[in-house]
Amino acid sequence: MKLRGKLIDEDKRMTFPPFEIMAAALDAQGNIWAGYRKDRTD
Repeated sequence: MKLRGKLIDEDKRMTFPPFEIMAAALDAQGNIWAGYRKDRTD
């Protein structure tokens, strides 16, 4: 569990590439599905 915490929390490594894409989209747009923030109300 310590290694898992280090890899995921500290090194920001996810277990599958789609999770990394979702994390990047969340940081950039606040949405895991990579939708633009300006289009959210639509």
